[in-house]
Amino acid sequence: MSIKKSISAMFAVVMFMSAALPAVPASALNENSYESASATAERANKKLLNVSNIMQYPELPTGCESVALTILLNHLGYRIDKLTIARNYLPKLDFYWYNGVLYGADFRTTFAGNPESENAYGCYAQCITTTANNYLNDNGFSGKAYNITGTDFDSILYDYIDKDIPVLIWITSSNLHETMLTSVWTTPNGERVQWKAYEHCVVLTGYDLDNQLIYVSDPLVGNISYDYGKIKQRYIDMGQQAVYIQTERELRGDSFIYGDIDDDGRITSSDSLLILRQSVNLENFDDVHKTLSDVDSDGNITSADALEVLRYSVRLPSNDTIGKEYKYI
Repeated sequence: MSIKKSISAMFAVVMFMSAALPAVPASALNENSYESASATAERANKKLLNVSNIMQYPELPTGCESVALTILLNHLGYRIDKLTIARNYLPKLDFYWYNGVLYGADFRTTFAGNPESENAYGCYAQCITTTANNYLNDNGFSGKAYNITGTDFDSILYDYIDKDIPVLIWITSSNLHETMLTSVWTTPNGERVQWKAYEHCVVLTGYDLDNQLIYVSDPLVGNISYDYGKIKQRYIDMGQQAVYIQTERELRGDSFIYGDIDDDGRITSSDSLLILRQSVNLENFDDVHKTLSDVDSDGNITSADALEVLRYSVRLPSNDTIGKEYKYI
């Protein structure tokens, strides 16, 4: 996130006049090799999820959290853009002075500043969990975001990545720069808080244990790999913060609906458009969603399938298959 205000000119006077809060030492790793109590000899040494990246610049220079969330939502089938997330769903608070005291957001729950500004800071996992649920709830989706802060880094790999579930994690920017305590301000509740410079949010997408690499979708630099031991340490330094989204598909288990291509539990024109895009090879559906799209059961995904789903979405007579349950075995 544009170094997340490593040394803030905005708060230089505060740093000069205020005694800094004591730094909390980072937890030390006993070792950097990947080990897990749940691991078995059969576990694969490499896993990489196909996650499309979105860059935060130029619109959101300090908005890595909103962009990382957008990357995750898009991967899960939710059609939303980064600016809509940042402007409409992200809790945020600008800084202000009152009676000689500088006030700002509690970045654990609220974005400090404006992510569209270079002079903002950021937010932590609970804020992004709230942001995700604001979006899901407001749009009638039954999926839910969970703050899984405190989860061991290796546990994320075998409990989530191994199960094809990407996870938002908090690390640092500038090639995993060591974090440091910088600006101090007071929250509206009267609590003094201090910012950790280089705070950054990415989507964890995979690992390669043979080469000790971790893969992430990074809003600053794109899809990239980092050293396993170093990124694990930065994850610990930032408080082991992580967010996971449970989708409608997970809530239903292996049950799907013919014509519901985005897995939101509804059949709308958006599903029709996805089928149309697949028919001209602009999407890359898995086998299950190819089956859900072929509503006329002719073995091909064509504009005719898209039209049938569109008719169903506006309550016109359509193929009887649409809306029926499909059990994946």
